[in-house]
Amino acid sequence: MQEAKGWRGRARQDKLFGHVAGVRCMSLHPASNLLFTGSLDRTVRAWDLLSGVQLAVSRPHNGTVRCLAADDSLLVSGSSDHHIRASPLGAAAGAAGETDWHSRAASGAKACLAQRTVLPGGHSGPVTALELTPDALFSGSWDYSVRVWSRSRLRCTAAVHVDDWVSSLAAPGRDTLYVGCGKEVLLFNAGKGGLQQAQAPLKPGDQALVTAVRGSLDGRYAYFGTGEGTVVGADLRCPAQQGQHVLLRDPSGVSGLSWEYPCLAASFQRGQVALLDAEVAMAYRWQGIGGKGSQGAGGKPPKPWVRWLAGSAGGEPASCVALGEMWAAAGFDSGTVATWDFNRALEEQRAATTLRQRKQQRRIAKAARVPQGSRHDK
Repeated sequence: MQEAKGWRGRARQDKLFGHVAGVRCMSLHPASNLLFTGSLDRTVRAWDLLSGVQLAVSRPHNGTVRCLAADDSLLVSGSSDHHIRASPLGAAAGAAGETDWHSRAASGAKACLAQRTVLPGGHSGPVTALELTPDALFSGSWDYSVRVWSRSRLRCTAAVHVDDWVSSLAAPGRDTLYVGCGKEVLLFNAGKGGLQQAQAPLKPGDQALVTAVRGSLDGRYAYFGTGEGTVVGADLRCPAQQGQHVLLRDPSGVSGLSWEYPCLAASFQRGQVALLDAEVAMAYRWQGIGGKGSQGAGGKPPKPWVRWLAGSAGGEPASCVALGEMWAAAGFDSGTVATWDFNRALEEQRAATTLRQRKQQRRIAKAARVPQGSRHDK
């Protein structure tokens, strides 16, 4: 699995400076050469990933920008002023699109990240979590609710009330939604514009607050982090508590999670970012309880690896993390953003694999040219 090995290789690290207060959220889009960040300084900023140049900045929100979600056509942000703001991207953005941002940045001009729509009929508390799918926008808040929004009309179509503050959301599939809520993770089916609870909630063994949640695209695994510093993987094929396994422990709290197959990233309050081969970690645990996990050398399941990235020399808290297409990014309380580009490591890994294959093919071809029995005749 070359992608997994690429995450273990040498990365090109960069630091981005522009926010004047702590970074609280981010959304990473390497295919468009873009990174979006939100901050305590009440702004959303767009960055050129390759150059590290700030491309655009929004007008100030009326509170801390606590969450972001973006895809090829839409950027949404949620803030402490209880509002969700939306802005079109790509072809839908017209003259204000990211192509214009790059051209303006190249000429030295500043661009404004226009957030054109404030979604009506929203939350009555700070908006803390946002997730986009092809059909819907999901939002969570400290007002004890999760809302579903139509992407085409940007109108709220459904709402579910929960028993505690919503800290995080994850929509790994078109019809699934995981909700970090107080000391548990709620699992919902999200089809047909509504939310129906799918199975019993997941609860950390130490009864700590859930601070972040992610999920695998195939729906097998959910991952969540806690304020006590544990990263937990849950195999959803098992009964709720039996399928849970602690994948990482750290002395400080988990502040963010991000997932890109097969890797899970976690940011911690002590300023470190961990990369974990989550698929192998869960297969290793699954094998241990009698499941048919993947096999390594000697018929044993391969052991998972963990890599730690130091994004801050002073140990300042890391508040969020994002993965995407062999890039990693993290935001810190000082307003600094750190990025790591693993694409070169992946290219080196692929080149090494190709070289080994060619050498193997030459050995096989050479052996095939030696007449049978010639070695014994000598």
